[in-house]
Amino acid sequence: MRKVNCMCSANKDEDHTNGADGRRPESRRGERGRCRSRMNRLSWSVAYLLLMLMVVARAGTESTHGYFTSAQSTAGKDVFDKTCAICHGDHLQGGPGPALAGEQFLSVSQFQNIDAGYLFRFMSTHMPLNAPGSLSKTQYLDILAYFLEVNGYPSGSRELTPDNDELNSIKIEPQHKPDQ
Repeated sequence: MRKVNCMCSANKDEDHTNGADGRRPESRRGERGRCRSRMNRLSWSVAYLLLMLMVVARAGTESTHGYFTSAQSTAGKDVFDKTCAICHGDHLQGGPGPALAGEQFLSVSQFQNIDAGYLFRFMSTHMPLNAPGSLSKTQYLDILAYFLEVNGYPSGSRELTPDNDELNSIKIEPQHKPDQ
């Protein structure tokens, strides 16, 4: 005989014991169906709840109003043109230094799980190559805003800040523009 514990609240103190042939007595088939039905509903409810939590969490990482301001990106372009373009090209297409824009760059970055926080930390400690860390935090953030704009990220009314959590939530990956 195999003992099966019932998860039903109505049958907490009851155990469902199979007969010698492994089958349930006819009188208990309805109870077994109720147990499975309740468990199925519970399983689906939990799955639905987890799905909703994932959707909400994902929505929290996407900004509907933009990641940076246009002014920040414009300032970033000015600094980039003076300190970075000599190696990375006028439009981030690359040169002696690697390209920082385009589908191939974004796909590789997505595969490697690179986020804006990583880029900010790397830029502010390793760039420009001839004077690492020589720019202000604001200048590095402005360059990052320019980088994001060139790669299709939306601008908005909020400035990009050095907040690690915020920067880490911006994943570097291909952006799907609404008109595509």
